[in-house]
Amino acid sequence: MKTINPFILIILFLHAFHNVGAVVEVNNKNGYVGVVVGMSRRVEMDENLIQKLQDLLIATSNFMFQATGQRLYIQEVLIVVPPIKSWESAGYDRIMGNWFNSANIRVDGQNPVYGDTPYTLYSGGCGKQGRYIHITPDFILNKGSFNGKPEKKMVQQWAKYRFGVFEEGSEPWDERFPKLYKDPVFLKMKEYAFVPTSCTTDIEGWTIQPSTCTLDKNNKFTPSCAFEMDETHPMNSSLMCSDFLDQADTFCGLNNRRHNYRAPNRHNLLCNRKSTWDVMKEHNDLKNIRPIPVQPGEPTFRIVQAGATMRVVLVLDVSSSMNGLSRMKLMRSSAKRFIRDIIQDGTELGIVQFSRSATTLLPLTKIDSSTRNKTIDSLPKTATGSTSIGSGILKALEVLKANTEGALIILITDGEENTDPKIPAVIQRVIEAKVVINAIDLGGQSDKNLETLSVKTGGNSFLVLDDESGVSSNMDDALFYGSKTAQGDIDFGLVELSKEDMTLSESETKHLTTYIDSSLGNNTKFTFRSKYLTNLEISLESPNNKIFTQDGTEWTKLDETTGQFLLTEAEAGEWKAKCSSKSSSSIKVSFQVTSEPTDPEDDPVRVEAFISDSTFDTFTKDMQNYALISARVYKGNINIAHATLNATIIRPNGADPLYNFILLYTGSNGLYKRDFTEFTGNGRYAVEVKVINDGKATLELNDKSQNSFPPKGNQFKRNKDSSELGKFQRSTNAGSFQVKNFNKDVFKYFPPGHVTDLQIIQSQMVSGIYIIGLQWTAPDDNCFEKPGILTQY
Repeated sequence: MKTINPFILIILFLHAFHNVGAVVEVNNKNGYVGVVVGMSRRVEMDENLIQKLQDLLIATSNFMFQATGQRLYIQEVLIVVPPIKSWESAGYDRIMGNWFNSANIRVDGQNPVYGDTPYTLYSGGCGKQGRYIHITPDFILNKGSFNGKPEKKMVQQWAKYRFGVFEEGSEPWDERFPKLYKDPVFLKMKEYAFVPTSCTTDIEGWTIQPSTCTLDKNNKFTPSCAFEMDETHPMNSSLMCSDFLDQADTFCGLNNRRHNYRAPNRHNLLCNRKSTWDVMKEHNDLKNIRPIPVQPGEPTFRIVQAGATMRVVLVLDVSSSMNGLSRMKLMRSSAKRFIRDIIQDGTELGIVQFSRSATTLLPLTKIDSSTRNKTIDSLPKTATGSTSIGSGILKALEVLKANTEGALIILITDGEENTDPKIPAVIQRVIEAKVVINAIDLGGQSDKNLETLSVKTGGNSFLVLDDESGVSSNMDDALFYGSKTAQGDIDFGLVELSKEDMTLSESETKHLTTYIDSSLGNNTKFTFRSKYLTNLEISLESPNNKIFTQDGTEWTKLDETTGQFLLTEAEAGEWKAKCSSKSSSSIKVSFQVTSEPTDPEDDPVRVEAFISDSTFDTFTKDMQNYALISARVYKGNINIAHATLNATIIRPNGADPLYNFILLYTGSNGLYKRDFTEFTGNGRYAVEVKVINDGKATLELNDKSQNSFPPKGNQFKRNKDSSELGKFQRSTNAGSFQVKNFNKDVFKYFPPGHVTDLQIIQSQMVSGIYIIGLQWTAPDDNCFEKPGILTQY
């Protein structure tokens, strides 16, 4: 709905987001420790790759020390090669866990948008950490097509990833960041009006075909208007603009690199025109850090192979409060399904229960067809006593024995600790053990330190609200997503297509549709859960009109509350489920569809969702906290644009859920975002995201591997068109976050969202009056709480 007049759309201004995974810190010697480099299963064994990777990181550390004014360097690196056969001959020690999906630097195949040029996936805003840095094997081996020194590109990407800074040059694929612009200050100094978009005006060059380098009627530069840099001229440039230049050896704002706050680049737009260094020095990595005269030495490397036998311990609350609201029943039934359907063969599983103290119900036991039922029988059956989460965690470490690194603890609890040892007393032991803890709050009132356990160990937290029927799919989701990242690369596993909790009134029938795209169809499960399963009549219809009923061989009643249609090969197309109540009263029913890829060479569409932080606890006139809900949609290494994403926000204190919270495409990296401010009070909030392609989704294929200013004689490549995608749908769980110290009066202090895309779309002289047409994305009065509704401009 573009017009000449100001119009209303919605685009998200970027904010922070909490990076789940490897925990990186700067130690007391100014060195980064905890850096993890993970390799994808797509990366085959190459005897030169590991040595070249170490050489690259040594050079990166040396250049980082120089670029930060002798302040920071890399001290310790863990390199995790993939759990595939070709790497076994290298003889590296094995390590538990899925390190690739939590690594700070990920080695994988090319993304068609960037080629072999490194890039950072970040949905956070200025000053906030990103998700990860992506590099390719050819980049490491120096075989790729890119300009400049690899170590400079790595330090540039580390600055983006760690400090949340952005490009300071032009971006030919985005009209907001042109190659040239009119600079009123520069115009007074020089005879020409156009200057390059950069971090400094101290760049000498010339325009290509200057006679035609003009603005068109819409105030945009003509296609032939480009800037070619003179590399022989001594100039002060920035890593975030021209990293391929020898002179680009530090950041704007440091060492006399004068910041050009007028340049129309992404960094100025998103960082309120602060210099790169001004943003970086506010980060904890650089606070109270002084330059040191000599770099302490090269990084130390530890090289391991993923794929060691995974160890998981369920730590289950059996305090007396678990007897209420069917909590014990829900925990038991979900734990049964977790053991029966989710945990992989070969995994070692232990079970611990805790109340006032902790008890081992099952020592580490290798899961296979002969042990699953025995393991299920070990689940706790009764609940009594007070609550000591700390004792449960310590008992889990005892079950894991000495081999704890990368192991997963899944904690389920409903209460606040009232008995020692408590979480603060055991957190250091947990960190030293290098385990990952995923915490599930059952009921929304669990201890406020749960998020600390998750954040400090690189885990995640989930919220499961009370459900007296004991069949909510949210607990299954929490266990599924909580264990999925620990058991193997996310990109090679099961996909959740849809999930729905519903209530059937007397004799009511619900019709549910799920679309299975051609990349999926193996071991497809249509699962129904209800306390009154026997009072339901369920059928399933395939795209070619074949009917499946509860009398068929495809249907299995797994337990008293769960039934499932299992199709080893489900055809692509629209599947229709019919669920009818035979009861004279209302019945709660949970419905879920999962499927596996049909071809390991054909990556299915996947979605991952995340929340900007785990805790929001400052609500004052001067500090307004709001959550950023983000999601990424992708297919292998290719990101997906223009899909439709709807989030559901579960809110505490009996407030109604917020449905149809639309996440909007940011323009790159398959990312969709939106600020959330509709808090209803203190407590925990949960986020679920559904994705569909309603015919608009495309693959991101536009080439972004180019430099802002190409060396002499090079031209910008022409962007490629995006390819359309077929129909698909997906569902995922982003986890939960906690709100503390909430003040409802703070809403009047929330500022409007930032305008980030103001453009002149038309200019003309009418009757002696110069008329300019402007176009922008209208923010909300409170960030983006209600899209495009403003009181005034």
